Amino acid sequence: MARLVCLANSHKLGQRCIAGKLTDTGRWVRPVSALEHGEIAWHVRAVDGRDPRVLDILDIPLQASGPDYGCQPENRLLAPGRWRMAGRLPRSDVIKYVDADGGPKLFYNYVDSVPLTLFRRVPAAAWRSLQLILCDYVHFHPDPRRTADWRATFRYREIQYSNLKVTDPAAEARLNRRERLDGPCALTISLGMPFRPAGSARSRCYKLVAAVMRLDDAD
Repeated sequence: MARLVCLANSHKLGQRCIAGKLTDTGRWVRPVSALEHGEIAWHVRAVDGRDPRVLDILDIPLQASGPDYGCQPENRLLAPGRWRMAGRLPRSDVIKYVDADGGPKLFYNYVDSVPLTLFRRVPAAAWRSLQLILCDYVHFHPDPRRTADWRATFRYREIQYSNLKVTDPAAEARLNRRERLDGPCALTISLGMPFRPAGSARSRCYKLVAAVMRLDDAD
């Protein structure tokens, strides 16, 4: 059983992708199922009859490793057993989990995606696909191609990252209600599984805003 702080519960193929940091080591973990894309169904992830929320502290049965899909070293397969609620992290403590060692680039480059071939040139020990960052201001705007979706533009270490897809359902619901989430925020950025865009010969891993945590929200 692994105890982690939930730092993402995001959309994935009609189900969810959960990620968080272990409370004892601070290491990232992304629980994945045995389904083709690792998505986690409701009956598996439900805790006390509800979806896990960001900042929940969860006990999750996990195996020691899992499929990395060529870019996600944090993945660990689920083991049999029920998920359990172990508490809540105060919002003021989120800053303790921010990744200070991510370097000047957000996942290897300054754009919205990473070519899968890059991971063949980087030692596996240096791979990462999850990062918690702080932003003073985030601009959220509807996706012009899919009006039900939202995009985020923000600056991280003096570099602007534009039009990253928001996959946090709680943030989407608030944005749809016209609530302001522009900052200051902690964002969980996740690299999605490899995807080959139409007309492209190369697969890419897209940077996703998997969780939005306004630092001045009430707990």
